[in-house]
Amino acid sequence: MIGLLAFVAEEVSVFEWIYSKLTPILGGLLVPLDFFPTWLRDMAADLPLAYIVYGSARAFVDPEPGRFLPLFAGQAWWLAVLGGLLWLGYRRSVAHLNINGG
Repeated sequence: MIGLLAFVAEEVSVFEWIYSKLTPILGGLLVPLDFFPTWLRDMAADLPLAYIVYGSARAFVDPEPGRFLPLFAGQAWWLAVLGGLLWLGYRRSVAHLNINGG
């Protein structure tokens, strides 16, 4: 999805930099989500970053059987949602594509 921003903004390295900084913070890599304030923990736990980083790491460290199904269900849900947004963004971007140069 960051790459598709190139259809709108010709330089996407800024968006990639922002994503690379938010992933360890809101994904629970630097500080586990359990140590966050309640409002931030609830917000970060609902983001796909928590299912990518924190959920997978926690399942590896503490392999409790009841934790796998919600983790996989959350990952599948976010995969479907973000995949749909990616498909819609691609279709919209291709429709408005202007190629510069010759």
